[in-house]
Amino acid sequence: MSLTQTDVFAIQAAIDGYEKRFPRRPSPSAAEALAWQAGGRARPLRSEVVLHDTLQDVALPGAGVGAVACKIQLRVVRSIETGLLDFYYRILTGALPLSGPAHTVFYWLPPPAGIKVTFADVCSEGLRRTAPDNFFYGPPVNKFGFTFSKGIPANACTPFFFVSTNAREFAPCGGELWDAYLPGTTTTLKVPGPAPDQHAVW
Repeated sequence: MSLTQTDVFAIQAAIDGYEKRFPRRPSPSAAEALAWQAGGRARPLRSEVVLHDTLQDVALPGAGVGAVACKIQLRVVRSIETGLLDFYYRILTGALPLSGPAHTVFYWLPPPAGIKVTFADVCSEGLRRTAPDNFFYGPPVNKFGFTFSKGIPANACTPFFFVSTNAREFAPCGGELWDAYLPGTTTTLKVPGPAPDQHAVW
């Protein structure tokens, strides 16, 4: 039985959840992770709240090839402790690989005054999979990107890579992914981005 992209996403989410809950244990099989997810496992106290989480079809450019059909997961998370926002991304390839070097460059449009990236990283529980190996930030300050030097294999799911910010508000279409388009169109993919905080004092 072949797995759909939804099946792959559900399995990977279960594995990620298990590895985050038990960081010192070996990675589970798909069956073990799904069984753990379905059971009455103890949940750790939450330190963040997911505000936005979508899976978007997209055509991404690969080195030396045309656009490659992929999916990208876009997630916005608020820290319960600080109230600040993190912006998470994860790429799921299909039948074709994304040849390297593959660049994912994000823009905030327009750049909100006083808001900046304060940290960038890759979720450690996913490091056994293909992860970005380079990060750059600006100029201008509203531009940042992650690079997969070796590309991303076919039928793969990257770990989440993310930026932390000093933003407290966001707009679902407050940014763009450079040179990435909705499949079959010339429409640039819109992604979540920070929005001005009307009550902030910079």
